[in-house]
Amino acid sequence: MSIPNPKMQHKSFIPARLTAREAIDTIPDGATIVVSGFSVMGLARSLHRALVERFLETGSPCDLTYIHAAGFAPGTGLDELAPHGMVRKVIGGHWGVMPAFRQEIADEKVEAHNWPQGIVIGALRAAAGGEKNGLRSRIGVGTFIDPRQDGGCANQRARDAGTLIRLVEQDGEELLNYAPLQPDAALIRGWSADKLGNVSLGMEPLNLSSDIIAMAARNRGGKVLCQVRYIEEDIVYPSHQVAIPGFMIDALVVAENPETEHRQCDMFDINPAMVNETVSKTAGDKSTSEAVDAPCVPDGPRGWIGRRAAQEINDGDVFNLGIGIPGDTVSAALQGSGKLGRAVSTIESGLFGGIALGGINFGCALYPSARVDQLTMFDLYHGGGLDVAVMGAAQIDEDWNINVSQFDGRAVGCGGFIDITQSARRVVFCTTLTVGGVDTCFEDGQVRIAQEGRHRKFVQRVGQITFNGRRALESGQKVLLVTERCVFELSEQDG
Repeated sequence: MSIPNPKMQHKSFIPARLTAREAIDTIPDGATIVVSGFSVMGLARSLHRALVERFLETGSPCDLTYIHAAGFAPGTGLDELAPHGMVRKVIGGHWGVMPAFRQEIADEKVEAHNWPQGIVIGALRAAAGGEKNGLRSRIGVGTFIDPRQDGGCANQRARDAGTLIRLVEQDGEELLNYAPLQPDAALIRGWSADKLGNVSLGMEPLNLSSDIIAMAARNRGGKVLCQVRYIEEDIVYPSHQVAIPGFMIDALVVAENPETEHRQCDMFDINPAMVNETVSKTAGDKSTSEAVDAPCVPDGPRGWIGRRAAQEINDGDVFNLGIGIPGDTVSAALQGSGKLGRAVSTIESGLFGGIALGGINFGCALYPSARVDQLTMFDLYHGGGLDVAVMGAAQIDEDWNINVSQFDGRAVGCGGFIDITQSARRVVFCTTLTVGGVDTCFEDGQVRIAQEGRHRKFVQRVGQITFNGRRALESGQKVLLVTERCVFELSEQDG
């Protein structure tokens, strides 16, 4: 039997080469689009820019439904589309640093549904596999995701439309049934493509389930639009370099302004340290081995909290750091104490090891030891693979319920918080006792409060339950709350 030569494949298996605008012109009004991305990492920014430009010129495509797992940096992704009124409905994970979209939610201009980040990707995997009944999971039970509370609805418009989540029972266990996702178009990103349109992740710092997102759209007849940094028209990639086979893609779009629209992350255009290489081995890359100072533990209360939280990570632990104080301080504290290499750090974006970056570069790390798909990482989390999770907290009430998803009139979203905190064996929450003008210092071995903050983190009832203290007790989780003044422990006797 002869083996077909891949160089002789039929042209129908090779995706079209289009400009961003030509690709976006294939999306009709009323479409449901699903996108890859984590802040600016893995986000097809050229395609998003073209989407806005087409709408401003023609009024189309409008009435869109937008599905995304992680959040985006300010003014990018959904936050770039939001002010123009082209999006009718959103199913997404996190909106914490997306001011334009948060305003759309507050003004009831969009129907906003907040699902846990791992659940969004899991539901897309179910869609890719042809599951017509959605996704069933214990993740979200007892939180605002539960239809007995808010059902994941982030505003009144979503509540009026109705929750997309049902409570079901299976083998005596309460589960949530998340509605099936049905994307008509996928906007994804890879690093480069070969002559057959096979896409490699190359120098991409993260693997953000682009293949699963593509399958979820393609398997129901939708369009798959993939942005790459360049196309190598004279070679065919070895199979182990291919992340997305070309036949799954309808159009390849070369980033028109790669230094701004196809960066590794906000901090770096191309830096081999982001994929733990000393020199880029990928053709077409003009990388720079930029010298980067390792993050330092900040002075003041955030640093105190980070150092104390780091003490809860033991040798051999598999741990996760959330955004905010944990991501900005704990990794640096571990490195400073020489403990960073003695435990296994993870980030929900799919990275193991390395020195985690903070701010809008959260999700990346310098010199990571491994990069897996974000869905694989959430499978690890959901299955109980985390020894300890270190997370932030916005509100804490007398029942040890914690809110990080909606407060002070802001729909922030839960991101991966629920996936992680409901599954880890131990959880360490980090927060100052008050915020808003608090002034503290450390003198003569004591914390001194020069001025108290205007807003208290401890309230009688949280505005929304993102972590359920009672369920944590019932499941036997060990839970600590680290502040700049003291450490609290959840217990059956004292609450």
